[in-house]
Amino acid sequence: MRLKSIIISYLSFLILTLCANALNSQSFSSSLTGTVDLTGAMASCATATTTTTPSRFSVNVSGLATSLTSTMTLGKIVITLDNSCTGSSANLNLINIYLRSPIGTCTQIYSGGLTNTASGTHIINIVSNSSCVNIPSTANFSGNTNITGNGGIYAAFNGTSTVDLTSFFSGENPNGTWSIFFNESTSSEPCLVSATLVFGNPTVTDNTSSGDNCLNAINWDGSPTCASTNGKTASSNMPGWQGPGPSTFGAFSGGSTCAWNGNNDNDTWIKFIAESNTICVNISGIDQNLQSIVVTDPNTDGDNNPCTGANGGQYWQLVSCPDNTGTANDIYNMTAGTQKNQNHCFSANPGQTYYLVVDGNGGAESPFFINGLLGTQFVLPIDLMSFIYKCNNSSIQLNWVTLTEANNNYFTLLASTNAKEWLEIGNVNGAGNSNEIKEYSYSVPSSFSNYNYFKLKQTDFDGKYTYSKIIVADCKENNSHSFFPNPADDEIILSLTREIETNYEIIDKLGRIILKGRNASNEKKISINQLEAGVYFLFINNICAGKLIKK
Repeated sequence: MRLKSIIISYLSFLILTLCANALNSQSFSSSLTGTVDLTGAMASCATATTTTTPSRFSVNVSGLATSLTSTMTLGKIVITLDNSCTGSSANLNLINIYLRSPIGTCTQIYSGGLTNTASGTHIINIVSNSSCVNIPSTANFSGNTNITGNGGIYAAFNGTSTVDLTSFFSGENPNGTWSIFFNESTSSEPCLVSATLVFGNPTVTDNTSSGDNCLNAINWDGSPTCASTNGKTASSNMPGWQGPGPSTFGAFSGGSTCAWNGNNDNDTWIKFIAESNTICVNISGIDQNLQSIVVTDPNTDGDNNPCTGANGGQYWQLVSCPDNTGTANDIYNMTAGTQKNQNHCFSANPGQTYYLVVDGNGGAESPFFINGLLGTQFVLPIDLMSFIYKCNNSSIQLNWVTLTEANNNYFTLLASTNAKEWLEIGNVNGAGNSNEIKEYSYSVPSSFSNYNYFKLKQTDFDGKYTYSKIIVADCKENNSHSFFPNPADDEIILSLTREIETNYEIIDKLGRIILKGRNASNEKKISINQLEAGVYFLFINNICAGKLIKK
C-alpha cells in the first residue's frame, strides 16, 4: 500500500542515508469496469454534492505530501473517451468537465469546442494555461468532422477564462477522493474509458526563441516545452520533398513520402534521444498552418555531423510523417500543413538521435507545445521512486527503489564512459507485479571502475523494454565538493577542487527540488534568501555535497 507515512518516512531515509532525490510524477486513475455511457450526464460544481454516476467519477489519491506546492502539484488531467458503448460517433463539441478536490474546491476544466462527430479514441490532456497551449474552444477543431483520433493537449478552461491548476489548488492536501464531473446535453455522448490525475512538477520550458536551424536545435528531454516558428528563417539543410539527395530525405519503404512543404519557410528544429523502441510525440497549441516531420541522420557521408551532406551523402532519412494510419494515434486526415494537433508515433532505435522539424507553411508563425507521450523521457512500466549511486571506498553501488511494478521481468545494468556506447554489466530480477515498495542494489564490478555513466534497462515478460534516465557517478576523492558557512543565512559559498561549471539543486527532506540553477566556472556563491528555515540537501553536478541548514 502507498501509505503517506510510509512514503514520507522512506523518502527521508533515502535522502539522509544516500543523499539523493528521484521522486517522479505519480498517476491515479478512476476504477471503471469497462466503458461508461455519459448519456444523461448533467453535473456541475453547483451540483457536486448530489451528483452520482454517470455524471460523477471518483479518483482516490494517497501517498503524496500533505500540501500542494508550485513544484509538486496537480500537473495534468487525462480523460480518455471513445464511442464503444454507443455504436455511433461521439459528440465532443458540447461536453463539459469539472474537477473537485478532496476538500471541496471545484472548477470547470474543459469546455467543449472540439468536433461535432468523431469516431475512435480521444485522449484529452488538460494542463495549466501556458502561452503555447490552446483552450478547447479556440483549438481550431470546432466544426471539423475529420478528427479520427487523439485530441491533444489543452489548457484548463472554466468557460470564461483559463485555469492555473497550480495556484487554484495551492496548499491543499491532495490525499483523498477527487471527483470528476461530466455534463453533455446531446443524444450522442461519448463513452468514458478512463480518467487520470497526474501529480508532479508542472514546469513548461520556454524554448520559443530557440531552434532556428539544425546546428542550434533545441535539446529536448521529452518534458513539456514551448517552441515557435515566429521569427525563424529558412534553413539550407532543411528536409525537402523526396530523396535521397543533399537537400532531401529518403522515402519510407515502398516509396511513400510526407506531403511536406518544399519551400522551407521558417523551420524550427528539436532534437531528442530515443529512450525506448517506441516513440510518441505530440504537438499541440498550433494556431496557424504548420507541418512537421521526424528525421534522423543516416551518416552516409561519414563526417559524424548530422547537419551536413558532405561528400554527396544525403542529409536525412525520413522516420515519421504526422500519423495518418487509421489508428488511435491519428489526429487528422492529412499529412500536409495543418492547424490541428499532430502526433508522431514510430519505432526507434534506443540511444539514437532524432530531429523533429516544424515549418510554417508559407511562412506561417505560431507557437506550439511539444510533449513526449512515450519513449522520449523517463517512461517505464514501473513506478520508480529513485535510481541513485553510493560510493564505497571508491567503488560504486547502484541503488533503485520501485513503488509499483507491472509485468516486470528483470533489470539490466548498463555502463558507459561517454554516455554513447553502452555495455551490459549485470542483471537483477524484477518483482513481476507489485504494489509494494521494492529495493534493489547492484555493486559495479571492479573491471568497470573507469565507467561513470549508468542507466537501467527494464524488460517486460513479453520482451518489450524501456530505459531509465542516465546517472553520472563520481567516486574519485579529487572530485568532491563542499560549501560554507553551514548553518547559513543568506548565501553559501562553494568549495570546488577545480574550476568547473556547476549545476546545483537544493532539496528538502521530502525529496522536492526547492531551488536549482547553474553557476559559471568563476561563480562560487549561491543565494538561499528565498529558503525557509530548515534542513535541506545540496547537490552539485548530481553529487550530494551534504546537508544544508538554513537559519
